[in-house]
Amino acid sequence: MAQPRVTVGTKKKREQKERERRPIQTPSPKIVKRIDNDKRDVKKSPSSVSKQKKPPFPLVYQQQTEEADSVEWGGPRHSLSYPKKQAVTQRPFVTLLLAVVSAILLGVVLGYSILVLFFTDSSSSSSQSIDAHLQNEPKNITTDKKEAGGAMASLPTFQVTLLQAGSFNEVAGAQEKVEDYRSRGRAAVMTDQKPYRIYLGVSVKRDDALKLSAYYQKDEVDVYLKDLSLKGSATKELTQKVEPVLLTGIELFTMLEEVTVAGMGGREEAVASKLAEEKLQKGYQSLIQQQEDTLKALNEEQTEYMKTMTQALDQAVQSAFVLKKSPSEAILWQMQEGLLRYAIAYNQFVSSVK
Repeated sequence: MAQPRVTVGTKKKREQKERERRPIQTPSPKIVKRIDNDKRDVKKSPSSVSKQKKPPFPLVYQQQTEEADSVEWGGPRHSLSYPKKQAVTQRPFVTLLLAVVSAILLGVVLGYSILVLFFTDSSSSSSQSIDAHLQNEPKNITTDKKEAGGAMASLPTFQVTLLQAGSFNEVAGAQEKVEDYRSRGRAAVMTDQKPYRIYLGVSVKRDDALKLSAYYQKDEVDVYLKDLSLKGSATKELTQKVEPVLLTGIELFTMLEEVTVAGMGGREEAVASKLAEEKLQKGYQSLIQQQEDTLKALNEEQTEYMKTMTQALDQAVQSAFVLKKSPSEAILWQMQEGLLRYAIAYNQFVSSVK
């Protein structure tokens, strides 16, 4: 039996008949309802278009997806999560104590460093300090002379007793008191540094100082005796140059002081016997000649004190020559004032060469 001939047209007709025989499938009501809801949401909020639509899958699968989306990085359900570290409990008291101790140690170290850098006077300090480039100037010329001259020698010691009347903190009050004593015909000298002390007399011997104080007691002026030992030291070279001048000055001072004490009370005969005019003249001329060479070896400060000593001694010597011609108690107190100035200047001089 011969087979039927199949053509292209015959095949298309056969497929069309098979589609007509298939029943028409309608979508499920649930799916239709969900699609309608999705369409309404899109119309209400355009911004929700960018959000991913929930797939129309069964409810069980949808709940699992929502739970999976809620899991964050490092959560217990993530495959790359790590176990959380336990919080370390801190002790506030220990932390505070450590902070205080650290601050104290830091302050001590910084303070010590500042003291070393800025306030060290040691000559052996580090050359890397902030002031290492500055040259250390000598504190006084005496120190340089000690290093250059070598051995030290003592200057002549001068023992005196002063009659002190008081001490003032203000120069105006002291100056007013000095002028008051001078107006009474007494000797009065004031120091040039605070506290301003007022001296009314001077003597080599303490017994002579007691005699002088008796005259002030009559005027109801309170004085007290002050013993001083004026001494110092200098380089051997400087001592050799100043020693002759100092010894001659002390000799003249002692001679004039004895005249003033002996002449108090109108004892003219005692003044004549004590005052050796020729000896006094020669001694004073020798002092002037010795001083010319001595001043060349002194610095500015020492030169000033040496000249003050000479001027004070000149006042006492010239007053003594006047006393020889016309004795008076006022001249004696004028001599005392010159001797007071000499003693104060002598003390300043020996202090400047120490």
